[in-house]
Formats: sequence, structure tokens, C-alpha cells
Amino acid sequence: MNIGICNSLSTLNEIAKLRYEVYFEELRKEHIDGIDHDFSTLSGKSDLKSPIILFAKRDSELIGTLRYRELDFDKDIKNKYHINKPDAHLQYSEIDLFMVRKEFRKSRASLLLACETYYLGLFRGTNIGLIQVEKYLEKFYLRLGFKVIMSVHYDYGERVQMYLDLWDVEHLLSLKSPFMRYYYRYKKEASIVSNCFSR
Repeated sequence: MNIGICNSLSTLNEIAKLRYEVYFEELRKEHIDGIDHDFSTLSGKSDLKSPIILFAKRDSELIGTLRYRELDFDKDIKNKYHINKPDAHLQYSEIDLFMVRKEFRKSRASLLLACETYYLGLFRGTNIGLIQVEKYLEKFYLRLGFKVIMSVHYDYGERVQMYLDLWDVEHLLSLKSPFMRYYYRYKKEASIVSNCFSR
């Protein structure tokens, strides 16, 4: 299974079709913005601005995707996540539009996408990662190291808002989080880069 970063319009179009297939055709999430029934696609409003879109492929078949984006302190964090006094000096990010094709949900695709996103966040200097998930996914994210902020009730159902301190190694170790393997990988690669520049 290959995890990659979307860097072409053709891959982005593929991802938009997968989003439509999962969110609308399978799950009937009609409240999601960006659905285009004429082209059977779902495109996020900020897909072409600043986010990083990851994907999972098995051979040449696209089986999963998520979107990683760095957040504006005032607009996104205070309004959406109801954090009263977040530290404006910290770097926040959010994962959304996270999905895997139905027939691959028992595979390692979700875990690998989450782990690679954690690794990406370390390299980009992210301090706090935010995500909003359906209630049944809460345990999955708790096992990774996320903590609950609060539950929010929308017209379309309950969602759990969660956060991850990417650098809280003690917490991740206590859970035996899969993220620790990626933390050690980051430390090793960062050390190699540092040594190259110090010569």
C-alpha cells in the first residue's frame, strides 16, 4: 500500500470522485459542501489554496484520502472548536475529509494515512492537531493519542471534537501509540539533516 501527497490535478479529480462515492453515494451526507452531482465529485472549498491532501493507493487503485490544513487562529479554532483561550503562538492544524473505500476499511489504510499525517505535522512544526469525528470513531483516535475536547450536536448528528499534542511523547508512549514509530523516524531524519548542515 502506498501513501502519497496529491500534487497533480488528475489525482485531485480522482480524490474528488472518491469523496463523492463515499460521502454521498454510500453515506448520503448531503450536508457536506462542495458536492457536484453533474460530475459526481466532492471538492473542498480550500482544496486549491493551502491544504495538503494525502491519499492511499493499492497498486493503482485509490482507496483512501484525507486533507491536512494549517488553521487560522481566530477564524477556525475559536469559532469551530470552541477552545476558549488557545495559545496563539502554537501552530494548529486540522484533518478533515478523511475516508477509505468501504471494502478497505478493515485494512491498514486508515492507520497509515493517520500516521503519515502525524509525521508530516512534525516536519511542518505543528504543535496541536485537531479533528472532528463521528462518535463511533472516537476509540480509534483515542488509541492514537488524541484527547476529547467536547461533543457537538448538529442537525445531521453528533460529532466529537478531539485534539492531539504532537510532541507529548510521554502520553504517546503510555498508550503505545503507533505514532511513536513515526516520531522516532522523524528524530532520526531530523538528526541527519542537522548533522549535514553543521559540517
